[in-house]
Amino acid sequence: MRKSQRFNILFGLAMAAVLLSGSAAVFAGVPVPLLPEPVKSAVEGEESCVLPEDEMRRVHMDRLKHQRDDTMHEGVRTSRFSLKECISCHVTKNDAGEKVSVKSREHFCNACHAYTGVTLDCWDCHASQPDGGQ
Repeated sequence: MRKSQRFNILFGLAMAAVLLSGSAAVFAGVPVPLLPEPVKSAVEGEESCVLPEDEMRRVHMDRLKHQRDDTMHEGVRTSRFSLKECISCHVTKNDAGEKVSVKSREHFCNACHAYTGVTLDCWDCHASQPDGGQ
């Protein structure tokens, strides 16, 4: 192996090490959004969310779309995956104890969706704050 080939290999390995260590340092400091814990179970008799947390993060949009289609096209209205129940359960309050709007960065939907760069259009039709005294 020639000297220039060894240099190129060593240089490539050194650059890879620098890039990998740099990216690890960058991602180590990325804050994960703080999402409020549910204030009540969305489904009567259940102690936690309607799905495990990791599954809900992956499939909640599919569940909401399925719920929308059942409601709008079939007239089937259940509460398990309804947006109204999500908002009622995951209500976010500000420091003054007032319910926050989806326009607030504190809102549980906005916090995660802003973090992931997803634009929400749910609130074009739906209320962003729960009704009642929760």
